[in-house]
Amino acid sequence: MGRKDCVRRKASSPPRVRLEWGLIGLFQFVIGFMKSKQTINKKGFTLLEILIAIALFAALVAMLYPAYIGTFKNIDVTESYGTIYRMARVALERICEDLAGACPPDTTEGSDSDEVQSKVFLGKDSEIDGRGADELGFISEKHISFKSQAKINDSEDTSETLTEIQISGRGFIKYYIEEIEGEDGFVLYRSDNPELADQSEGKTEKYILCEGLHGINFSFQDENGDTYEEWDSSIGRFMGKLPALVSVELEFINPADPESPVKFITAVSLPLSKREYGNRS
Repeated sequence: MGRKDCVRRKASSPPRVRLEWGLIGLFQFVIGFMKSKQTINKKGFTLLEILIAIALFAALVAMLYPAYIGTFKNIDVTESYGTIYRMARVALERICEDLAGACPPDTTEGSDSDEVQSKVFLGKDSEIDGRGADELGFISEKHISFKSQAKINDSEDTSETLTEIQISGRGFIKYYIEEIEGEDGFVLYRSDNPELADQSEGKTEKYILCEGLHGINFSFQDENGDTYEEWDSSIGRFMGKLPALVSVELEFINPADPESPVKFITAVSLPLSKREYGNRS
């Protein structure tokens, strides 16, 4: 066998042998690269490696920060909704209980004076800056005497802790809202004076029932199911009458979307109105 035959056989080696030689060469290259990296690492990090680490850290923070902030925002919104639901439940329960004890109004005509207004069932339809600001006043058997409570009078501003509640007799109850200075929301007040007490505005104590309101609306239905936005039992067709049904709508400012207030709606049937309409029929 000549030299030329050996060279020819070597040149015509099968692909498998060539692949093995290629893998061995690649392995040797990787081993050499790792050894060179170990030598470099003994001297410290290069500027390129530091820049790459900083870039990766910045990318990681950019991905995690929105999720981190979003989680705390969701917690705040959830807590705000919980507060709104608690205030709405307390306010609606109080309004429904007062209305359930509403007494037949006086038949005195006219509703100009404070004395006459305190003897009628009076619902006013009004607005503040385009938002519902209805008022409602009536005589109820659910008069509550507060011996000590956080209260606001026209002449003083004191804060105390509620220690005792005593139910006693009939009283003139009124619901109305006022603006909060420097804020968008309203405060819902409940005033409750004994029926025979001085009902003038300066003598009336008002208690905060809830706050953060976007608006409040009352509507009234008679015995025929007709709906009215106002009710005055001292004049016209409503003379001496209680509405058969009162609908209450509370709107709270939505912390997640101020343009879409959170609404709570309920309706109360007045028992004494049924007795009255039954006697008239």
